[in-house]
Amino acid sequence: MGLSERQLDDLRLTARGRRKELKTRIIIAFFGATVLAVEVEPVIGLAWLMIVLCSQLVDFLIWRPAFRAEPVPISEARLNLIAASAFQASLIYSAVAALLWFLGNPADGVFSFVWFAGSLLHVTLHMRNERRTFVAAAVPHALYFIGLPILAVAGIGQAGRASGTIILIAVLLYLAHLVVAFRTTRQLSLELLDARKKAEHGQREAERANKAKSDFLSSTSHEIRTPLNGVLGMAEALKQDDLTPAAMEKVEILQDSGLLLLRLLNDILDLSKIEAGRIELEEQPIDLALIADKVVRTHAMTAEAKGIKLGVTVQEGYASLRMGDELRLMQILNNLVSNALKFTSEGSIRIHIKEDEPTGHVMISVRDTGIGMSDEQLAVIMEPFKQADKTISRRYGGTGLGLAIVNGLAHGMGGNVHVASKLGEGTNFTVRLPLELCAEKQSLVSQFADEAEELSVFPGVNVLVADDNQVNRMVLESYLGSMQARVVMAEDGRTAIQSASEMEFDLILMDISMPDMEGTDAMSAIRREQAARGVVGKGTPIIAVTAHALAHEISGFLEAGFDGYLAKPISMDALRKVMVEFAGKKAGETVTPRMTA
Repeated sequence: MGLSERQLDDLRLTARGRRKELKTRIIIAFFGATVLAVEVEPVIGLAWLMIVLCSQLVDFLIWRPAFRAEPVPISEARLNLIAASAFQASLIYSAVAALLWFLGNPADGVFSFVWFAGSLLHVTLHMRNERRTFVAAAVPHALYFIGLPILAVAGIGQAGRASGTIILIAVLLYLAHLVVAFRTTRQLSLELLDARKKAEHGQREAERANKAKSDFLSSTSHEIRTPLNGVLGMAEALKQDDLTPAAMEKVEILQDSGLLLLRLLNDILDLSKIEAGRIELEEQPIDLALIADKVVRTHAMTAEAKGIKLGVTVQEGYASLRMGDELRLMQILNNLVSNALKFTSEGSIRIHIKEDEPTGHVMISVRDTGIGMSDEQLAVIMEPFKQADKTISRRYGGTGLGLAIVNGLAHGMGGNVHVASKLGEGTNFTVRLPLELCAEKQSLVSQFADEAEELSVFPGVNVLVADDNQVNRMVLESYLGSMQARVVMAEDGRTAIQSASEMEFDLILMDISMPDMEGTDAMSAIRREQAARGVVGKGTPIIAVTAHALAHEISGFLEAGFDGYLAKPISMDALRKVMVEFAGKKAGETVTPRMTA
């Protein structure tokens, strides 16, 4: 019959302590053998030491199943064998003190009882969790401890009756205190074990809840991004038509509302990644002054409409060339400037960039002359979905995610955010980041920036679009048509495979979630077909077009073999960058489709 789960836990806990203290027991055994050799006979000391070492080896081998980290079944018979081993180990271990009691001089009696007391204390501390092994290990020490004074009272030994009586009383008092201490520590151990189990259970529940949240966000993101792709795509397509001013205004409102929804969706996903510790940061050369200028240009019209002066101040002599994540730094600045514009009706907003001289850290400050905050409001503004007070969201709008994301990104980069504010006097956010100096003196303009400016059309480029959603196909056809690319549409993965085998394409845009065949399977089939035809290299670039926009999902697509990805809803700029990167060299060339028989 096997032990219960509670018995196994107690035994494993005891076994860990016993294994950990093996080295200590061996060292003390060498010390005891030395004393025995000096006080009695060297041969007796050596013989006892050899017996102890053999005893400890046998004990180790018998206890071995309980030492394992992974749970293994242990029978009652095995537990009895372990207890017997603990008994023999203690009996032999404390024999040194008994030998000194009978064979040594009277002073050695003091050493003997200190040895017994220490041995009992050692067993109580390290073997109290499992009752049977504890009793087996403690009984030999206790028998020596009590039995030797009783023998002295009976006139056997060197101590004498009077000394034996005093020693016996002291031993009994010591054992009484030890029993009380044992009960207390065992109760504490049981409470700690229960607390640990509850903590482990809580951790498992938290991990399950976190996974459920990630699955929910992934599913929700996909379901929202797919129709949102149609809304924003058609709005962008309508703007290319010859509309009346009134119609254009309605289209722009539609597009702005869609972009606001997309920004909220991205903020929720970013916050989820930050909370899960899965935020991914790139290390590349950046120029913070250029980044700040871009942010100012982005918000310039809003600031001008409100009559607010918006600008950048860079410390004289500041080395702005650093290593960092440009997109995340721009996100931090955009959120801070957007927050400042929301709560500032007059005055100015300035971005200050400088270096903290003692540490070399970058300090980015965004100071406004807005409504400011009280100390109570400052205490909650970095919490998700929290704003300074309940009237803020009604009066100024917003979700309360922007500053939480700023705080999370700053900490993810190894930095922090400090806020100073007074009601009616404005607010100053300071982000301190340990961004290393960039050793390379190079231009920080994106490698595709110049090409993107020059390449707005791609004549002669053949693009295969595979998507089961008609609206998504219409959006991509409209975008690619405006870029003068030649487009072939496929409604599912199998049609895409057939089209790719019949015609040469410069780029394939492959939706991930399609019925009958997933985009990943279609991509793999196209790769195999091209390899069978002897296509050199990887073959046609295939881009994953997906509403699954979480970082681990995108990494999975790239690992599966896709050359890049486009997250839905697709913007014209994002599609153009993909076209420049993967098909830019083909633009303007005369490409003849290869038709197969």
